[in-house]
Amino acid sequence: MKKRVLISTVALSLFFTGCVFEVQGPDEPYIAENETETPVVTVPEVPENDSNDDNQIEEELNTPEENTIPEEDEQTPNVVETNDDDTYLPGSEEWNFTEGKGEIPEGIIAKNASYNEGEYSWYEYKTDMNKDGFDEQFVIVETQDPVFSDISGELWFVDGDGNASSIGTEDYIEYYGVVSAYDYGTQVHVAIGYTSGIGGNGYLFSYKDGMLKEHSFDFTSQGYKGFTEDGKAEYILESYEAYLDNDPDFGDMWTGHTWVPYYYSFNGTKYVKLNEKGVSIEEVQSIANFDESDISSEEEVYEYVLVGEDRLMVNTQKTDGNKSKSFNIYFYTLDKESNFWIYKEKRAGIYHIM
Repeated sequence: MKKRVLISTVALSLFFTGCVFEVQGPDEPYIAENETETPVVTVPEVPENDSNDDNQIEEELNTPEENTIPEEDEQTPNVVETNDDDTYLPGSEEWNFTEGKGEIPEGIIAKNASYNEGEYSWYEYKTDMNKDGFDEQFVIVETQDPVFSDISGELWFVDGDGNASSIGTEDYIEYYGVVSAYDYGTQVHVAIGYTSGIGGNGYLFSYKDGMLKEHSFDFTSQGYKGFTEDGKAEYILESYEAYLDNDPDFGDMWTGHTWVPYYYSFNGTKYVKLNEKGVSIEEVQSIANFDESDISSEEEVYEYVLVGEDRLMVNTQKTDGNKSKSFNIYFYTLDKESNFWIYKEKRAGIYHIM
């Protein structure tokens, strides 16, 4: 199938060692909440390979593919409407699974002839993951009606030659209609989220030298979120650490479900969690100007956590009399040009150094 570049869309904004297909998802994943602002697309430098991985290091191509203006996308978006910007740029993007036209791809029918026995809706997302001029394709054949998410069925991967392999046959797994992708210049990685209830999880794929690699085992946290504008993968730690109630009969009790993002960088072979360390306010201010006015005056800062070189998490707590405490995290990123820590968002929970 010839290369086609999809139209950019506006959408929602993925511990594990990379493994070669096939992969099964966990039984009780979760949904990431409190999405951040739509990221600004940037072109990052391609990360260097991990020199310690002698048997798995993937060689990088020397010259990234030039930016192109895509052909018109004839497919109908499934979940999120497209916008008017049809210019494709390398970087972090979010796309829709779009409803497939005509017959289910032949490679899939060859592996599952039962699809010929009835009428099935199917949805696809295409991109040239290995930059060889031919699109790879993720296909969901809808086998039942979704309850919690957008599309419910079986997930397939079809390579540039039309060969298909089954990715997910989990019972009643439902997939989000939005795909998150990141163009590293020499390859494109794709994150696909799913849920089997209130929670959610997700896959993160790379494809090179004819092998589809699923990076779930690169992550020590639990679930899918997507990519940041600078190429970091966001995975979620699901917990109940938002609120502490002191019950007279049972003592301290955690309540309040939370989804806290953790950040990973691709080193050319696998995703590695950014370094985390507790720091003082003096250390924070020595890096850049920090304005604490974004933190509610009713909350008390009890920990600053530096994540990588340009992310700051501020753990806070608020005491409601003597019976309960609530916990929140304030997220900042470093703007080197202005020399300021820029406030991004507030989330319920605690940012744990792992």
